[in-house]
Amino acid sequence: MTSTAIPAAPVAGPASAGTYRRSVITAPSQIEFEDVAIPQPGPRQVLVRVAAAALCTWEQRVYTGVDNWSYPLVGGHEFAGEVVAVGAGVVQPGVAANAGPVAAASTTSATTSTR
Repeated sequence: MTSTAIPAAPVAGPASAGTYRRSVITAPSQIEFEDVAIPQPGPRQVLVRVAAAALCTWEQRVYTGVDNWSYPLVGGHEFAGEVVAVGAGVVQPGVAANAGPVAAASTTSATTSTR
């Protein structure tokens, strides 16, 4: 098994208030950073401030170009963080939570569903 180091990319300061910064895999070995408006959680959703995220094998294949039909791709569906807002109908945030599908770059949702 080999690993590919992602070179440090210059990031121009923190995201502005009301936004978050996400990385987008745009082509093999190419990552761009975007500032996106923080969404409000809808019914049965929670908003999570991500503290750590991992890339799954599929996302690694997209980055290396083995899977090249998925561009642009916002990955990171394997994450941990703090619930910072809840939508209507959420009784116990964080219990039985799951992240939605990995998103195309045009998607701005950063919420997760919960029961």
